[in-house]
Amino acid sequence: MSSLRDRFDVAVIGAGPAGSMAAKYAAKSGARTLLLEEHPAVGWPVECAGLLGLGAIAESELPGSSFVLRRMKGAAIYSPGGNRLDFKALDSRASVVDRRLFDRALACEALQEGVEMRLCSPVRRIRREGEESILSIG
Repeated sequence: MSSLRDRFDVAVIGAGPAGSMAAKYAAKSGARTLLLEEHPAVGWPVECAGLLGLGAIAESELPGSSFVLRRMKGAAIYSPGGNRLDFKALDSRASVVDRRLFDRALACEALQEGVEMRLCSPVRRIRREGEESILSIG
């Protein structure tokens, strides 16, 4: 285990959608920001389904939609007992996205705001030393 001795105003643990957005906005606010990701690549392995409501996609503030695979107007949900419930709408309500591409696009937006990212950096411990927090990674 190694300790990170660089100084940052904000450290965000995890480069998923929430972490990348948090890091982006911290940097936009003027904070020297570090984004730590335990895996060797952002967006891999895919940890969650890629069905996002249109509002969530809009809130991502990503230009374009190269990560959108398909727009959805409905769904069928099956219960463990085999019952089926159908939802249908006239307009698209959600999109199936490639989570790998979506997550990477969000991380790139954070980097463009000046965030420093470190891959293969799982946080093992956080300890306080006076006014500072020390992260142990590895």
